[in-house]
Amino acid sequence: MIHNILKSLSCGYSFLSAMLKFRNVHPFVTIYGSAKINTRHPYYKQGVELGEKLASAGMYVMTGGGPGIMEAVNKGASSVSPEYSYGCCMPFIKEESNRYLSIRHSTRYFFVRKMIFTHKARAFIAMPGGFGTLDELFEMATLIMTNKLPAIPIILYNKEFWQPFMHVIQVQLLDQGLIKKKDFESLILVDDMDEVVEIIQGRQLEVLDSSNP
Repeated sequence: MIHNILKSLSCGYSFLSAMLKFRNVHPFVTIYGSAKINTRHPYYKQGVELGEKLASAGMYVMTGGGPGIMEAVNKGASSVSPEYSYGCCMPFIKEESNRYLSIRHSTRYFFVRKMIFTHKARAFIAMPGGFGTLDELFEMATLIMTNKLPAIPIILYNKEFWQPFMHVIQVQLLDQGLIKKKDFESLILVDDMDEVVEIIQGRQLEVLDSSNP
């Protein structure tokens, strides 16, 4: 029992520490992607270009702060200005934090990391990744579907990678009535970085219009 109490206190402390660390940050775009991609992989180059494109459009980025695609996105954003790059790291799962973060927080708890990812998020972008990326993608889709998060864009970047995945979702879930069409359509397949920026900016304009009737 004492162990459980101490663990709960540790979780609570980690959550509060993270929220305090990021309490005054700018709204950001959360990007998910594989930690296993090396710097020579085409996906790494795409990550750098995407981070740079978002930061050049005045958008701050949030990643898991680790290697691979996370590092690539942070590197691209920080090349515009270091202030555009945030990360919430988990060194306890053997992910070394990358060096391109202006604000970073380390936690041993996945739920803290995921809460930070949603805190002030303007959009979610899933780049190629494995189980961790899919876990984060489906959780965000579920939270939006159940109105626990506002309906912000969920963008799947890289059609070649995500198209087979979307086909399975359509055939196995949508066509069998297990999800609604609007939920399927909330996952936006994109290959063009300018389109990514346009989608996010367009959603921001919709929010502003709805708040100023």
